[in-house]
Amino acid sequence: MATPKSNYNQNVLSTVNEVFVNEEGGAEVTSSLVGTGGYYELLKAVSRMEESRQNELFVSYLHYKEPDGFQLSAQNPGDNDKVNLKFVYNKLFDFKAGDKYFFQKSISKLCTEKLGGDTARKIEYVFEFPYKKIDTTVFHLPAGFKADNLLQDKELTTDCVYYKREVKYDETTNTIKIISNLILKNNIIQPEQYNKVSSTFNTIEKEEGNKLVLVKR
Repeated sequence: MATPKSNYNQNVLSTVNEVFVNEEGGAEVTSSLVGTGGYYELLKAVSRMEESRQNELFVSYLHYKEPDGFQLSAQNPGDNDKVNLKFVYNKLFDFKAGDKYFFQKSISKLCTEKLGGDTARKIEYVFEFPYKKIDTTVFHLPAGFKADNLLQDKELTTDCVYYKREVKYDETTNTIKIISNLILKNNIIQPEQYNKVSSTFNTIEKEEGNKLVLVKR
């Protein structure tokens, strides 16, 4: 496997999910992933695996919600590696209360970093490579469903990490678009930066855990 690039703009994972929710709270999802740098190598390797192993990797390594049906196809347009996916979920929502359905904001986790507190750290913390992740998820709601509690726009920035979330609801098409960006600017974190980076990732994880609430009328 080639060495990943040292600039986050050269290690980009861009994901687009079209989520077609049905009246029971299940969904069919079409996804496309395009990767450069380290993510190009990852997607290229995944595209060559057997389907059962692909499904396992997307769930365990890329932190996708486990589907009831899975299909992958791959394309290689030049310097990018594009993977197209189809997922089927009999139940996409996490839980419901009365006529309210609580969904994750995407079918995969944007922030997966787990750093503990270490106030006495003396050496650098090294990530595999700096990166930029962009997740665009569009929920297509069926008749009778509408947004009850939209997530708020959010932006966080530090010397090492940047996060932004934008949420738009189109009443005409009854769709919700959520665009999330996460940037790790440097993969070598100095000891004096470590606790701030750890705290920022914890905050992002909490933000990512907020639910999208849909109501069924």
